[in-house]
Amino acid sequence: MLTKIAILSALAGLAAAAPTSTECTSDPVPDPVPDPNVFSGFASRSGSDIQGYSINARSQKFNLNNGTDTYCPEGIVDCSEAGNSTVFAFAPSTNTLYLKAAVAGGQQVFVAEDGSLSFKGAHSAYIPPPSVAGPFEYTPGLADGTSGHLTFENQSFTACPAGKNPTNGTAYQIYAVSKTNPANCTPFQLLTTVWEGAVPYQYI
Repeated sequence: MLTKIAILSALAGLAAAAPTSTECTSDPVPDPVPDPNVFSGFASRSGSDIQGYSINARSQKFNLNNGTDTYCPEGIVDCSEAGNSTVFAFAPSTNTLYLKAAVAGGQQVFVAEDGSLSFKGAHSAYIPPPSVAGPFEYTPGLADGTSGHLTFENQSFTACPAGKNPTNGTAYQIYAVSKTNPANCTPFQLLTTVWEGAVPYQYI
């Protein structure tokens, strides 16, 4: 009897010591889906000098062929993670538009009295009257690569010569056609592409 008990105890010990399976059966974590309301923009006017130029934020206005101007406080945040391209964020519930930035408070886009497409400085809620903050209309691009588009008051934008780019031809300032449409300017469609990269800390 004692021998039988000893054998059973030994078998129980071997079972306890046997390795158990640790194979993970959970599904892999899917890649994050990009926000369709965050996008970059470019000008579309076939046969023109501005065809394909990116939409850039600089000096609280928007331009073609004059670059984006940004700021990041070195030593306060990790500026190596900050982008340097102009990125927009559309708010569908209010038909308003913002620059996508890391700085708190956001930087709203508006159309100034002279029709120029403009944006607020950081940490400021001030929009000079009689500027207009909307409505903007935005249609996201499609998965097949078809571009989205942005309008203001259901009309497009126009690019007016604004001096020379120091390195590459003419710079243009962007205006809303619903507010002004000078004869020496070039109307264009503002097409969009969903943005998945880094965004600036702040636009200046």
